[in-house]
Amino acid sequence: MGSHFTKWTPPMRPPLENCKVSDFLQLNTRLTPTHETSVEVWWDDRRLFVHALCESSHIPAVQKPRDSPLFHGECFEIFIAELGKAHYFEFQGDAAGSVYDSKVPSFEENDRWREWSKWDCGGVTYTADILQDYGWEGFWTIPWRSLDMSAHSEKRMKFCRIAELGPSGQLEYSSWPFSESCFDEPHSWGSLSTNQKP
Repeated sequence: MGSHFTKWTPPMRPPLENCKVSDFLQLNTRLTPTHETSVEVWWDDRRLFVHALCESSHIPAVQKPRDSPLFHGECFEIFIAELGKAHYFEFQGDAAGSVYDSKVPSFEENDRWREWSKWDCGGVTYTADILQDYGWEGFWTIPWRSLDMSAHSEKRMKFCRIAELGPSGQLEYSSWPFSESCFDEPHSWGSLSTNQKP
């Protein structure tokens, strides 16, 4: 396949080795989340691959129709933008294999999710598995062509985890890099250089 692991550069921090991102922090508080989340990212000339590993003590695994608002419960979110462009893309997945994807014209208009979710990413695949005594994992394959991006352009990415802490449905929000909310300006996200080799 010719893929290789990425080198990540969060804002104001040195590159992380082997593309493993695990230092998620709670939104607003900067506290360590109750449950750990780790992510790996790699690519080839045609596709972006994202693997999320989500520790969880409560996994509501009921599959929902495509583009259901997964952010109301346990899920993992990917945000990606090409440097120099106003719009960005959002992908969400849960432990049951449900998928949400959207193209957002600008960070200032992120509250119109029903409208933006009418866009579907052609060729995207998502699978999820329950991991006994740990939690769940999700794996995305996203074609660059469907994002109108080159594999070698400069990009910004951000990951958000929404964890259900128990049957009560209490939610905990965390992200990498740290931010005040799940929605903010792409310039505050981590940078991904797909020209960089290990």
